[in-house]
Amino acid sequence: MRNSILALIILLLTANLAPTASVADPAPETLNETNVLVAVCDIPEGSIIDRSMYAAKKIPLAYATPDPLTESDLNPAHVRMIAHIPIPKGSQIGRHQLVRSGKNRVSMNMGEMSVGVAIPVDTRFLSLIEPGDRVDILSTFDREPAEKNERPKPVKRTGTIVQNAVVLEKTIPATGTIGTLLVSVNPTESTYLLLALKSGPVSVLLRNPRDHDIHPIEATDERAF
Repeated sequence: MRNSILALIILLLTANLAPTASVADPAPETLNETNVLVAVCDIPEGSIIDRSMYAAKKIPLAYATPDPLTESDLNPAHVRMIAHIPIPKGSQIGRHQLVRSGKNRVSMNMGEMSVGVAIPVDTRFLSLIEPGDRVDILSTFDREPAEKNERPKPVKRTGTIVQNAVVLEKTIPATGTIGTLLVSVNPTESTYLLLALKSGPVSVLLRNPRDHDIHPIEATDERAF
């Protein structure tokens, strides 16, 4: 009888000393999960990534891309990211799929010089351009008739002055209607561009970030319409 009572006391003491699981401790499986960004639509190559194109999703760490992004990485206030390759709907978005566009200032190559180009700020177009982007610059001017049998009225003519110019800096004034793009050009391009700026306003075309080619483009005039 005495032995039975002693065994019962030992059993109760052992039960009280046994470790208990804390409800605050995370489940083991949650330690192996991570947050990734997943495309909620098909993202074509060259697209500027915005908040409507992706969503955060928690997945097992073993299935995460080796170079995952966070939402802060895609904050447009810090940097603008562009799809380097097509990103299918439902796939994870990794750093290898994107290229960075937009810095405070971009340096020039040796032998190049910078020219300022005025752009109206009352259009949304200027807000889309960031340093590091590449642009083409076109000029529209009046061409005087070359022959007597041509109509005496000057003809509007448009030609490409500069192709694939790198934007070095963008300035948007707090007041006023004209902003400035500082572009990098070679010495020959600078003479054509400065002459075009003296002749009248120029137009700026924003290039695909992966298009660095020079295309042969003939000037055209209003008689072509």
